[in-house]
Amino acid sequence: EQNPSIVPPDPVRAEFADFMTSTNDFVYYVCSGPGQAWSRLPDAQPSTVRASRGIRRLFTGDLTAKVASKGPFPGKEADFLRAQIARITAECRLAPRGHLADITDYEGGGELQVQQSEEGTFYGMTGQELCELHKSAWVHATLDILPQGRSMYYNYGWTPPDDKPEAKDPRLEKNRPALASIHRDNAGMLACPAWSASLCGVRDSPFSSAVIRSNVWPGACTVGWGYTFCNFYVGWAQPQTGTMFAPSLSWQSPVEPDQKEFERNEKCKGRVDSGDFNLEPLPPPPEEAADPPA
Repeated sequence: EQNPSIVPPDPVRAEFADFMTSTNDFVYYVCSGPGQAWSRLPDAQPSTVRASRGIRRLFTGDLTAKVASKGPFPGKEADFLRAQIARITAECRLAPRGHLADITDYEGGGELQVQQSEEGTFYGMTGQELCELHKSAWVHATLDILPQGRSMYYNYGWTPPDDKPEAKDPRLEKNRPALASIHRDNAGMLACPAWSASLCGVRDSPFSSAVIRSNVWPGACTVGWGYTFCNFYVGWAQPQTGTMFAPSLSWQSPVEPDQKEFERNEKCKGRVDSGDFNLEPLPPPPEEAADPPA
């Protein structure tokens, strides 16, 4: 059996029918500003995807910069950017209900196959219909990323024991159902649904477009009307946690008596064990006057 800590990346898919089963189904090019050279990002690696889930930091624009975090990150900023793109794509790429069709042979144990619906079976939807999230107006157009860091589970080589041939892999990780409705998404600690919908334009107009926004990944939007829809993202590549950011407490300033800037002032005779340079001890309480003799 292979070492469980070694997980190969998702393969690069060449067929359109396999666009849901890999985190490396697209190639991404980035640049730091208008007119600058474009650079190709590396493929998404399971190790960088797993590590990115515990990191919250903004990008510097330097693809070769180190990623400062609590734990070691196995790569540079280019790898961190590619991991965040994979996470956002896996959660925020949507399609209207009926645009895609699941043709997987589940009875025969075949692999997942999703393709565009046959011509004449998808009639499009109005903006009002696309805003009805509770009626499964939108579905996920890709698989989620497993805790393993891949879209498809990688088998380490586990085989059932001889005395239990029907046993299943205890480490098996399952994806959400293909073409699952976004109405069932879990928003985690957010006190709101994972997605919100609104009309862009006059409410009663048949030409109003639907705007679907992600509350988990601020900046992820999908606009649709009729047969046309578009997924795009403009944000900081950080998910919404639902809690206020609290920076870590800094350590006490060390005392350097050899340097003049750290010497105590003669008028500031604070407590030595407090480590404070500018506090004087509190004055003693006034003594109570003795009662005069009777």
